[in-house]
Amino acid sequence: MVAISPKPTTLYFEKVLAICHHLKGFWCDSSVILFPRRSQIAATTVPSKLKQLVLNVNPVHDSDIDRMAQLCPNIRRLYINVNSHTAIDRILQHYENELEYLNINMYLCLVTTPSSSIWSPFDNEYNHNCTRQQPLLYSNNQSTIRGLRYLALRKFNETTLISLLHRHAQTLEELYLYYNNNNETLSVQEFQNTNNTNMLFSNLRVLNVSSSNDPTFILNTLLTHVSRTTLQSLHIGSCNLSNHPMILTSIKELENLKYLHLNHSICANREDVIQLLRHFVTKSRQYHDSFSTCEQQPSLKSLLISGTYFQLINDKVLQEIGKIETLERIIIHDATKVTEQGLTSFCHMLKKYNNGYLRFLELNHVPVATFKTLEHLLLIPTLKTLILRNVANDHIKKEDFVGFFERGINVFIYYL
Repeated sequence: MVAISPKPTTLYFEKVLAICHHLKGFWCDSSVILFPRRSQIAATTVPSKLKQLVLNVNPVHDSDIDRMAQLCPNIRRLYINVNSHTAIDRILQHYENELEYLNINMYLCLVTTPSSSIWSPFDNEYNHNCTRQQPLLYSNNQSTIRGLRYLALRKFNETTLISLLHRHAQTLEELYLYYNNNNETLSVQEFQNTNNTNMLFSNLRVLNVSSSNDPTFILNTLLTHVSRTTLQSLHIGSCNLSNHPMILTSIKELENLKYLHLNHSICANREDVIQLLRHFVTKSRQYHDSFSTCEQQPSLKSLLISGTYFQLINDKVLQEIGKIETLERIIIHDATKVTEQGLTSFCHMLKKYNNGYLRFLELNHVPVATFKTLEHLLLIPTLKTLILRNVANDHIKKEDFVGFFERGINVFIYYL
């Protein structure tokens, strides 16, 4: 494994391969990669054994992909930046039959959430526990069925995407989609036509759909074809769920969902969100009841909810979150409608119901967050980390939280 980061430099790709004959993994960050012209690649050049390639650099052109494929025909895991839809088609033309992991144009990081195995992409603005690291070394473990197990696409062509999903529906385990092209109209009809097929994501564990446009119809289509028993992690970013109320119903039907992130998504009807949370309250109680029958039921472990639109999060929403007994990780954004009494009651609910699971709590832009409203958290023995973001200087003083530090709770305060 070779990793080059972070000082900008110019690298000649074929020279790296010539020096490292047995190289299986190559990570290049913040450098300029130059590929040889096709005429410069000798006929006697031995194809590289490289199986894992991360080029977190300048966009690679179509012709460079052809040369890369000539030098490295055995790549199984690929992260690359491209600047055209045709480049994506070229990558698939050369590598699709062999690839297990493919990440195109997505922000790359290794996320600490246990739902994600490797190379988990999130948008910078929304990711809070991401550390830029070298990816894991290539593993020889292979699925019995050949096909993509991990797919991450940013700025994709709908036709290419739909075709890919059809071909790899049985093997995909993690799917990340971010659409940010404001110059094109998303083809709703193409995705709706997919609803009439028998496509089933029988092994999909992680689904992350975000967009600067509204990709709700894409999400709706994907959830229609997801196995209810396999999906464990769902991240919805910047979606207008009010246009597709059936999405919340589909979420309730996911039997093994453990990680749910509703990030900057529009939910016009707050009552629908409360009903969704009550569903998870019931499931968390069933989880505890299942111990006596030795048939343990799955329940929600991680919840991120943002109230940016329509001031979604109020005291009632917080109260329901506090009743979910199995949550280990809670992240709440933009709860500007929450009162001091509501936040105090929320912390009391956590102490009452979640007394053995909660380890991480983040409150971002919650104006009423003070030591007084949060002191009940001291009575939660499992709590290890408390993060307060975008707080006013006159609301919170670090010395107020001495008791938290003495209890072994790490408190991080970020002021406005």
